[in-house]
Amino acid sequence: MGTRRGRVAITAVVGLVALVLGTVLALRARSTSYGWFAYAPLDPDPHLPRLVSDREVLAWAAAVLGLVLLAGCLGYLLGSRSARESSSG
Repeated sequence: MGTRRGRVAITAVVGLVALVLGTVLALRARSTSYGWFAYAPLDPDPHLPRLVSDREVLAWAAAVLGLVLLAGCLGYLLGSRSARESSSG
């Protein structure tokens, strides 16, 4: 296995691990719960509830990073394959 091909394989494995872990963590993350209280004093600054937790955002970001790494590896492999085919033909 050449050094470039080895780097591509390592990058693909890292991308796949990031994709799987990010997806699993995002799907298992607990959604942020919020409630409405009628007796709470009125606040001059309205606070909107957060529907997505920081952990869930981080997990989805890891999944997207994994997809980007896998897409880059696939593009590199397809590009190097077409370059080899055109130079030999």
